[in-house]
Amino acid sequence: MAIVEGQKVRVKWSSSTKKSLESLGYNYTKMGDELEVSFEHLSENSHAKVMITCDWCNNEKMKRICDIDLNGNHFCSSKCYGQWRSKSEEGRKASDLLKTKIKTKCKVCDSDIDKIPSEFKGHGLHYCSRKCMGKENVYKNGIASTKDKIETKCNHCNRLYKVHESKLKSNTWSFCSRECYSEFRRVHFIGDKVHNYQGITSKCDYCNKEVKITKSYQENTKNTFCSKECYYSYRSKFYSGENHPQFGTKKSPEQIEQMRLNTSKMIAEGRIPQTSTSIQILIRNTLEKLGLSFDEEIPDKYYVLDFYDTKNNLAIEVMGDYWHANPLRYTDYDSLHDIQKKDIKRDKSKKTYFKKNRNLNILYLWERDINNNIDLCEKIIVKYVDTKGTLDNYHSFNYSLIDNKLTLNETIILPYFMRANTKYQKVSDI
Repeated sequence: MAIVEGQKVRVKWSSSTKKSLESLGYNYTKMGDELEVSFEHLSENSHAKVMITCDWCNNEKMKRICDIDLNGNHFCSSKCYGQWRSKSEEGRKASDLLKTKIKTKCKVCDSDIDKIPSEFKGHGLHYCSRKCMGKENVYKNGIASTKDKIETKCNHCNRLYKVHESKLKSNTWSFCSRECYSEFRRVHFIGDKVHNYQGITSKCDYCNKEVKITKSYQENTKNTFCSKECYYSYRSKFYSGENHPQFGTKKSPEQIEQMRLNTSKMIAEGRIPQTSTSIQILIRNTLEKLGLSFDEEIPDKYYVLDFYDTKNNLAIEVMGDYWHANPLRYTDYDSLHDIQKKDIKRDKSKKTYFKKNRNLNILYLWERDINNNIDLCEKIIVKYVDTKGTLDNYHSFNYSLIDNKLTLNETIILPYFMRANTKYQKVSDI
């Protein structure tokens, strides 16, 4: 098994790709522009993803080029790699080879040493001890690279001692020992002599409570607050509506489009930490337990799928009860927060987008079921995969376990984002 042949990868023109791609005949446009290239033309350090076939389970998975050995074996997960090493004859031979030690000599003292094969990668320099390594670094071509020390006086006890000139220049004070350093600080760096001394009394701009602040904070900060609660309360009162500096400004359609794309990209790259929620981790562990190959945080234009199986075109969304307004918990649409209503519209657009562009029926696993009935979620996932994405209903709260058997409920509840009339429709049969 190996990398799937004939793949095309979309990359961007950058300072690291321009020279090599131009030498291969690609026409340069401008930095940041995307182009389609053959994966063989990319560096082994590239972060572009390619499709590989697992040498153990034969499943296909997208992996970064820099994370795979182009000339070696390929695996979709550490679990498959472990199974291959322990159960296949080729894997056992590879394991034994990795443990086989090779005799070589220390570059400094010429003594015999044993090293494993992986230690021969990279610089190829070997030493029998840190002492020999230090000698090699200090003496190059038989000449000492270190400079002579100069004599100076300790700023605390006035004792003469020797120190490198570079260290003397980089420090304001010099001390012959840690004890002198600590005693000097105890005497000369207390109270208002410390740069971050909170010796100024001010009042919180929201609740008028007295608070201690530093001089630099007073000089560089417009407002003072005693807590984060006061800060956010102040902003909600004085920086909302017409008081907000951007009130009334309108962004162009191009700016809005770019903001949506950037948000999708940041979620996919994990730069927005809210994506790794506790319930998402539970589903990730469940998929690994079942041996299913789903990639996480897969972007597609404005949207990101929580879990996606590229080979079988299957997707799983993990739905937080609050943000996506679980109808079993929030029965009255009018009582929902504005941000919940906004997310309902986005969920509806996301479902429509993937159905239209990928013919994808997404499985929705809700927080209440994930936390209280993970076995139910597991059986729904198994059925979803076994039926190639065809289910009678795609929401976990419409299923129950009866005698450990997955059963569709008689009354079908629609989430708010699937209702024809969001406000008034409560229950409907699909």
